[in-house]
Amino acid sequence: MMFNRKFLLWINVIFTVAVILGMYVYRGNWLIFYGSFTVLTIFSLSALCLCIFRFVGAYKYRSIRDVGERPFVYVIVSAFNEAKMIGKTIDAILHSDYPQDKLQLIVADDGSTDDTCAVIKAKNVEYGDRFKVHYNVKNMGKRYTVATVVKLFCTVKDAVLVLVDSDACVAVDAVRMIVQPFVDSDVYSVCGNAVVSNSDKFVTKFQRCWYAGAFRVRKASESLIGMVMCCSGVFSAYRLDKVLLVLDDWVNETFFGKPVVAGDDSRLTNLASLKLGGKSVFQEFAYVYAVVPNTFGRFVRQQMRWGRNSLRRFVFAASFFWRRSWAQKLVFYCTMFVTLVSPFAVVGSLVVLVLRGSFMGVVVCFACLWLFSVLYAMTDKLLVSYFSWEEFLFRCWFFVVMVMISFVYLYAYLTPWKGTVWGTR
Repeated sequence: MMFNRKFLLWINVIFTVAVILGMYVYRGNWLIFYGSFTVLTIFSLSALCLCIFRFVGAYKYRSIRDVGERPFVYVIVSAFNEAKMIGKTIDAILHSDYPQDKLQLIVADDGSTDDTCAVIKAKNVEYGDRFKVHYNVKNMGKRYTVATVVKLFCTVKDAVLVLVDSDACVAVDAVRMIVQPFVDSDVYSVCGNAVVSNSDKFVTKFQRCWYAGAFRVRKASESLIGMVMCCSGVFSAYRLDKVLLVLDDWVNETFFGKPVVAGDDSRLTNLASLKLGGKSVFQEFAYVYAVVPNTFGRFVRQQMRWGRNSLRRFVFAASFFWRRSWAQKLVFYCTMFVTLVSPFAVVGSLVVLVLRGSFMGVVVCFACLWLFSVLYAMTDKLLVSYFSWEEFLFRCWFFVVMVMISFVYLYAYLTPWKGTVWGTR
């Protein structure tokens, strides 16, 4: 079995090299608009190196088993208008197999206008005050709420701070598994493994496939060199003493003079882990089941917000990543370049091909994007334990979503000063 996985991995790598080089060389010959070939060549080589790193790194990644690490844990859930899900989130956390005398759940209602507050109160009565509750008079955003709760309730300084989204349900062993990497004193933050739970619609099925690769391939490969660039807000853990060092900086982030409330997870990863010189890792066995946007409009708004967050994250991280190891520097700056240039490359290529009337060029471009999706589908099927053949087929056609969000990200990157205020799914 191990031989077969290695064999498939290297076939995937060779396939990647052939497709990406062929895609951009051929596309460059069709476009021929001053200097574009040089830019596309640099971009293609960067994308090629990054893809190989991700595929090989994801294969070599190994999750940490239970090594007996049992620190005191504060689990914080900040909820805003989540009456339908917050009860399930609380149930899942309190039914964890983590020692109850070492787990303190704190649920904060961030000024909800629906029945969230009533649900939290009812659950607190049901569980006999097993968790603490905090209420904001008005909606202040996740950063402010978490920071307030940390200052009010988190007194055990050598504890681990676990953040869980209010519409997510952790697996029974998730809290226990997410703290295991902290056995390494150099690990400052850990990202859990998110699985889409509401994959009952076309748009959510695509997101389930996307999440599979984003976590098990991208974050796993980054984890191999200790630099997961964004510990997802849906389920992540941090050393509390490190968070306390940067809490005010995290809450008071600004961009173009405006306060930034969105993108709290990537900012906290950079401040409380990577900038401080610590490792940020991925823990595959710490599963959380998340709810994603179930309409096309909500999905687009989410991607717009994520695109702007990515730009702000890269701008901030670029200021200190030059101090990291050579491997981390290469991966970070390559990822930054490829991520920020990708929308311009895809949209620019398609627009110019259409304007030039090159039907064959458009066909080749879409064909290569489809092959690129097949590459990721092969990798996901190889490495993601729950990835079905139906999801494999969905992932093969993910290039349609890639093209669509390229336009969204292009607009997001050109308007980074927008969308800095609080946003929900």
